[in-house]
Amino acid sequence: MNTRWHKPWGDLKATPGRFVMMVLAMAISVAALTAMLFSYVVLTREMTENYAAAHAASAQIVLENNDAESRAAIIQSVVHSNTEIADSEISATLNFLLQINPEQAVPALLFVVNDVATMRLNRVRLDTGHWPQTGEIVLERKALGVAKTALGQTIHLGRKEGPLHALKVSGLVHDSALAPATQEGVVYGYISFQTLLLMQEQVSGHVIKLAVSGDAMNAVHIEQVSGELVRGLARAGIVAHEIRIPPPGQHPHQRQMTGALRMLLMFGILALILGSVLVATIIWGMLVQQVRQIGVMKAIGATFWQILTLYAGLIFVLGLLAVVLGVPLGYGAGYFLIKMAANNLNLEITHFGMPWWIVLSELLFCLTLPTLAALLPIKIALNKTVRDAMDDNGISCSESNINSDLLRVLQRQYWLPMTLNLAMRNMLRKRTRLAMSVVLLMIAGAMFMASRTMLTSWEMLAKQAAQTRFYDLQVRAISSDAKAIRIASAVNGVSVVETWPSLPATRARPDRMNIVQAYPDGGHGGLRLKMVPAQTRLLRPKLAEGAWLALPDTDDAVLNQAAYLAFFADKKIGERILLQLENRTLNLRLVGIMIEPMTAAAVYVNPVIFASASGDVGKLNTSSNLRIAFNDHQQLKMKADLVERAFAAEDVRVEYIVTEDQMRRATDGHLQIMVMVLLSIAVVMAVVGLAGLATTMSASVAERSKEFAVQRTIGARDRSIIGLVMSEAVLISLTSYICALPLALVFSAAMVKVVGDLSAQPLEVSFSVAGALEWLLILIVGALAASLIPAIHAARLTISEVLTYG
Repeated sequence: MNTRWHKPWGDLKATPGRFVMMVLAMAISVAALTAMLFSYVVLTREMTENYAAAHAASAQIVLENNDAESRAAIIQSVVHSNTEIADSEISATLNFLLQINPEQAVPALLFVVNDVATMRLNRVRLDTGHWPQTGEIVLERKALGVAKTALGQTIHLGRKEGPLHALKVSGLVHDSALAPATQEGVVYGYISFQTLLLMQEQVSGHVIKLAVSGDAMNAVHIEQVSGELVRGLARAGIVAHEIRIPPPGQHPHQRQMTGALRMLLMFGILALILGSVLVATIIWGMLVQQVRQIGVMKAIGATFWQILTLYAGLIFVLGLLAVVLGVPLGYGAGYFLIKMAANNLNLEITHFGMPWWIVLSELLFCLTLPTLAALLPIKIALNKTVRDAMDDNGISCSESNINSDLLRVLQRQYWLPMTLNLAMRNMLRKRTRLAMSVVLLMIAGAMFMASRTMLTSWEMLAKQAAQTRFYDLQVRAISSDAKAIRIASAVNGVSVVETWPSLPATRARPDRMNIVQAYPDGGHGGLRLKMVPAQTRLLRPKLAEGAWLALPDTDDAVLNQAAYLAFFADKKIGERILLQLENRTLNLRLVGIMIEPMTAAAVYVNPVIFASASGDVGKLNTSSNLRIAFNDHQQLKMKADLVERAFAAEDVRVEYIVTEDQMRRATDGHLQIMVMVLLSIAVVMAVVGLAGLATTMSASVAERSKEFAVQRTIGARDRSIIGLVMSEAVLISLTSYICALPLALVFSAAMVKVVGDLSAQPLEVSFSVAGALEWLLILIVGALAASLIPAIHAARLTISEVLTYG
């Protein structure tokens, strides 16, 4: 070993704890950033590849009649005449009920094709079992839990008042073009047209799936090609009532996941920056004790650059160790996060390999950022002359003079306890080191409080939603409205029952084409026209703008915020809006915009307008959408079972029944991963910040050894010295807390905006007072713990030991 490298090696052996703390802090920061980078790269790549593997259709044309099979040759002729269409298939989607038991059923969406195994568009991959034969069905793998069945079992499906059909579950498939069945509460199944023929069920409208050639990622191009196909079909006598175009090349949850990962990645980088600041703080504390050693090295001929190389080399080696420890730890954390997100989003992760550039980036960050951060304290120490270094007593008069005015003010505050007064004066002596400690704790605190604020804001949103809704259950029963109301009203504890029918709609276009942004399941981006019962007791609208529905025979309409932002953002109160409902256009006057959190886009109209829009009043009697309120709002699951048994006793099939608690849990589930990771990063930052505080206090004790000697000489007890050191730590923490509060508001506003945009909800900042108090408690307890060892060390120094410092 070169002679000069004995110096840093000796430092390592002399104070191993300090350097272990430095390496661990950097390793934790590296792990946080590695986990975020790894998760971001893998999840964005696999989500795109999963969706691409499905060969998702660019658009789906929903036909109005049910004779597509008999006119397949004509359809194929029209499709083939369009050179912009690369591929096409005829399929169908049907809504069924899957009977779990005589008292319980869940909605099921069946995709019907010629052969499930050879589908070219919206393909599925077989996981287990075998492809379905006639009389068999394969289920999407995530739907197995919703259906409460198993591979090889027989399930029973029915439609409204029709008979039940027994189909054997032959296999499980993975459909990466759909949102997870567990989140939607729907069973996805796949059968052949031969099986549908065996079931003797009619198709209300076939679907033409098509893939466009040319610019397949351009939504405008897809819309143009789809519109031309619809016009061609119309000339051949085939009517299409809807065009479904999903966002090109995007998984249903890709926008939300990408936005969330980017935000987490930003905080991962912030954690690494904090780790670098901690390194600078620790180096500063070490240099405070080595001022005279540096003076000796300079006296025997060491140059500025030689000494700088010693300390930079030490940081370089420690950064390398941090990468060696942090990257595997980050890989493990990232792997866990990826698996959790993949399970939540129904993704198939094919490759967990971490790109080489992530490790290279970590090396670059850990070998440069800490070194750059430590340059300032190293430069200050090296700029001292040999004489100044040898005369160093731990306290610089010049630095004290910087705050001399403030110190004189503190000296005149005789009413302050002596320990507190001394602690405040000592804290202000080293402004740069104080700033580093405060910044570490400030950012950690802001992150913690912002994470708690986001949770509180989401809870407040749920409360706002509850304040506009006064029902406990939503029930869809295959029955007339009158019969359904009679059955539900007879259930013990029910106070109010109302019917709330709805119809699918979209904004009308000049070409009168019904184009919606929807995936194969028809969801994610839809709009509903909802009827508000006269004198309803189950909705108290809170308006953001305008007025509520007035007279029952007017053509007034009220939008909720989701509908306004997604479909009618260019409209103002009093203007006309046009809705397309199948082959009808509805002209309405916009009178209000309602605040309705956690609800899909909807247009509310009175019963007269809804009846005219439906076109056939009899259609309203095939099924009933009920909202039910109870006298008390406890044990809703038990009450839902009572309602379901009441309908079963009358031989009325319930298509679905959802409690308010279930709706809230489903919505909260989308937020769990992000909140958990944010709080984890906040904990990492808190650990790094408190480690920095411990380093600051150690350096403070080291440079004030003579001060403690004087205090001991004039009779100061161990308790007084310990109290002085710990009081200084608490004061630094409280200073960081005051600085963290406004920063937490900034972080909170940014996080709430991102989450609100991703979830398409009117999320507003509701600052968490509980979170602020929790952080204050963590800070005080952490400051006492971080300063305990330095304080005890200061109290245990004998007078002879501290006098040898000078």
